[in-house]
Amino acid sequence: MPPTKHEHTLDELRADGSIYAMRVVADALTYAVHRRDPSAAEILADLSTDELHRLCIALADLRPWSQFNDGLIDEIAIQRAIDGHKVKLREVEQVAIAKRFINEGRTRNKFAELLRISGKHAIHLWNQAQGLLAYERHHDTVTSRRERTVPGRAA
Repeated sequence: MPPTKHEHTLDELRADGSIYAMRVVADALTYAVHRRDPSAAEILADLSTDELHRLCIALADLRPWSQFNDGLIDEIAIQRAIDGHKVKLREVEQVAIAKRFINEGRTRNKFAELLRISGKHAIHLWNQAQGLLAYERHHDTVTSRRERTVPGRAA
């Protein structure tokens, strides 16, 4: 896909200070969203496309209102970590990366290296990911069996 006029490298955006300038807006926006305040829409409506682009990057860096166990996975942070950026990840996101590595046939050592974590912690996260993948495969199998069963007839 060809680059658009709004695509800049992270280094370019940091150099001109635009990410840091957008952090004030990002903080106000996340606070408004967290409080379910309708002013969040007004904040976004006043921004240009270029400012929205910078805001997305600033939000990916900040994440001030995310709760540790809120069940949400920050896909932007995961992709940035996979791309080699140093990103603060929660355990749920680290396990999501481990699941990707397992599905892709990559090693636990590469996983630990990417996240800059100890081998012991990598084993802990890897085991969680394997357990989740096993559960998902079992759940998919049970679901597909139920879908094949015709009501009123034994399977």
